[in-house]
Amino acid sequence: MANRVLIGRHPNISGNPYGLYVSKPSQDVTGTTNSNFLFRSNITEGIGTVGSLNGQSLTVKYQGSTDINLESSGANQRQKSTTVVTWNRSDFNDGTNDRCPLVLVQTSIVDDTTKQNCMGYFWFKNTSTDYLTAQGFHFEVFPYKTTTLGALYCTVNAELYANEYGVWPGTSTATRKIYYAICDAHIGSQTT
Repeated sequence: MANRVLIGRHPNISGNPYGLYVSKPSQDVTGTTNSNFLFRSNITEGIGTVGSLNGQSLTVKYQGSTDINLESSGANQRQKSTTVVTWNRSDFNDGTNDRCPLVLVQTSIVDDTTKQNCMGYFWFKNTSTDYLTAQGFHFEVFPYKTTTLGALYCTVNAELYANEYGVWPGTSTATRKIYYAICDAHIGSQTT
C-alpha cells in the first residue's frame, strides 16, 4: 500500500518545501511526478494562470484597465458607456469551435475616497426623470461581436440619487478605473 498523505517537509521535491501533499491512489506521496499528485500546497500560481495539477486551467488572455469620467452636467452626468477592450475571437478557439471567455470586471473611483463604484448596478427613474437613482456599473460581453472580434462594454453610473424634490445632488467627475480580465476557461494540460 502506497503512502498517500504527507504533512510537513517533502523529502524528494527540489528545495524540500514544507506543505500538504496528497497522492493519487496507488501512487507514493514521496514521489516527484506532478501527475501522480491530487494536491500539492507548495505550488504557487504565476500571474496569468490559475490552475490545478489535474489539468484544469484558467488562463488570463487580456487584463488591464481603462479610465472613464462622468461629466458635471449634460448627457454623461449620470451615466456613461465605453468600449473597454476588444479581442481576437481566434484567441478563444480550440481549433474547431469558438468559446465564450470568462470575463471579470470591477470599477472604482480613483480620486474620491467618499464614493466608490464597486457595487452592483441600480438605475431607476420615473417617466419624467423627476426621481432618479444611479449607482454602480454593468458590463456587456459580446464574444462574437464580429466575425473576427469579441468585445467588452461597460456602463458606469454616478453614485448618487435625487432628493425628495427630484434635485440631482451632483456627480463626481473624478477618474474612474474599469479593471478587467478576459479569461480562457480551458480544460487541458498545464505545466507546473
